[in-house]
Amino acid sequence: EQPLPFSGSVGGHATENADRPAHHRKGGSSPRPPLGGGVTTGSTSIYLVRHTEPMLPDRRRRFIGHSDPPLSAAGIDQAQRLKDRLHGVFFDAIHSSDLRRSLMTAEIIAQGSPKTESCGREEYPGREYPGREYPGDAAGLSSPSKPASRVRPNAGLREINAGLWEGLTPEEAQTRYPEEFEARERDVVGHPFPHGESFRDLRERVLPAFMEIVDEGGANILVVAH
Repeated sequence: EQPLPFSGSVGGHATENADRPAHHRKGGSSPRPPLGGGVTTGSTSIYLVRHTEPMLPDRRRRFIGHSDPPLSAAGIDQAQRLKDRLHGVFFDAIHSSDLRRSLMTAEIIAQGSPKTESCGREEYPGREYPGREYPGDAAGLSSPSKPASRVRPNAGLREINAGLWEGLTPEEAQTRYPEEFEARERDVVGHPFPHGESFRDLRERVLPAFMEIVDEGGANILVVAH
């Protein structure tokens, strides 16, 4: 059985395919290995997994970029299914965003992997939120927390920083920040969230972090992010 293509969206909820890892192969031209099987010497198989469903206060669609909710009960079940699907794969390294929804997903998957490594947390400087507490607090979402221990947390793999829109629904963001909302609708790639990141900023942050992981090498690498 092969890992199936994964479909998901940045900043939204886990999809029905959340327990289907994407598979990328670096080096060589041999076919993808079966789960639990070996790979050709000199090649690297990278398993890309999006975190499963996070716990939201009211299950409404919200901007939860750097907010740090844990997995919901459904999300834990989805991660368990991922663990079963990837059971027996020898991961030379397991990397994750340092946000809990990714770390919890990675930790559950790691329980089924015969080989894991641990490493210290990479610190990521926070953004300033003038005149307010952490924006996600009003929606019952916590700020980024300390990571779990069995995976290699990487703050460069975090979700986009939604800035002052953290914890808001799209409707709330449009009501409170009508000019910024309209500007971002016109240029969703280049226009940043207020006091946050644009998708262009996100790309410039995530791609170098991902390429560092790729360059480390190894037969099988798991990356859990957003």
